[in-house]
Amino acid sequence: MNSLYTSKRTSPSKGFTLVELLVGTFLASIISLSIFSVFINSSDFYGKRLDQSQAQSSLRFAMEYMKSDLRDLGRMSILSTDIRVRDPDYCGIREYVGLELADNDIGSEFYQPSPTLSDNDIMPDRLRVLMDASNATPLRIRSISGTSVSLSPTLQQPTTEARRLTGLGADEHFTQLFDQASLTRITNLTTGRYDLIPTNDARLLNGAGQVTLANAPCNDLNCGSGSCVVNPVHWFEYAVLSKDDDDEHTYLARRRLSLNDGSPLPNQELIIADYVVDFQVWGHYDTRGQNANAVGQLSSLLAPQLPDDADPNDDRGNWAPAQAEDQRLELWTHRLRGLNIMLAARAARVDPNLTIDVFRAGMGSQERSTLRLKQSPGTGRAYVSTMVGVIDTQNLYRGE
Repeated sequence: MNSLYTSKRTSPSKGFTLVELLVGTFLASIISLSIFSVFINSSDFYGKRLDQSQAQSSLRFAMEYMKSDLRDLGRMSILSTDIRVRDPDYCGIREYVGLELADNDIGSEFYQPSPTLSDNDIMPDRLRVLMDASNATPLRIRSISGTSVSLSPTLQQPTTEARRLTGLGADEHFTQLFDQASLTRITNLTTGRYDLIPTNDARLLNGAGQVTLANAPCNDLNCGSGSCVVNPVHWFEYAVLSKDDDDEHTYLARRRLSLNDGSPLPNQELIIADYVVDFQVWGHYDTRGQNANAVGQLSSLLAPQLPDDADPNDDRGNWAPAQAEDQRLELWTHRLRGLNIMLAARAARVDPNLTIDVFRAGMGSQERSTLRLKQSPGTGRAYVSTMVGVIDTQNLYRGE
């Protein structure tokens, strides 16, 4: 007899035991932490490389800017009116230094080096230049009467840029170029003779420019034939400065200076690159001709005698310590064929894991790769990138 009742077999329940859950959670945590660690390390590595890349890009921009700016030195500006090395084409009565270097500057009334850089044994240079502010655009003179210089009308100016500087709507820009903190250079294009005179006033009315000088130009100019032109000359300075509220934030600045006392003019500062920590300048000279180290009134007829460069990796040229780079640059400007520029910039962020002091005593500035920052976490060291460039200054050359 078949039974109508069939017993049901119960199946075992499906799921994870507590031990399995704990092991799975532990393994998942390890995997998650590994992935997170890889992400953090990758982000940190990327951030460091980005900071270094930005520092190098900043240096490239600063170097190209300075090359463009300083390459025109001497074209329509001035070298030196020091009686010892006076440019023979200069006929004025005042003395100016067209190119002045403060080598490893320790500070002055209007410049205080950053304590952060001093603590790292870094002493940046400062470079001062008298430079044409119109990008070497000569403006033709119609007449000169005493201290009053009248420019030719706009349509009679020789170039498109000259017509733009004297045309309609250029009144404000014209008066900024020829302001009371500028010098006016008057040049006879036929003879090459020129004078450099402080500007008292300037105005532009209906395309007719008028510049008033502090004194009349020298008689040797002979501008009666209409062959003379004028250019505005400003005094600029390249220096490594620091923020007022953050000494560790240094930057390379180009600022305009007062001709009276060398003080920075307000609202005349241009930041070229942030986090620049060093700026060094030395010259490349033409030494053909006579060899002499003496500097005298006839030094323009002599050529400096240069020794071999004892250390090509340092931040100076061939001069011995007793022959200061700044003095030689000032006195042999007429023999200068190029400027060597060294710039160094640090990464914006520090690397808290950077514990090795890779800058040792005796190493040159070009070999520096870290900078110590006191107020930063960890070791407080940031990577430093360095760049060296050569600026051709053929317009300065006045050698035989």
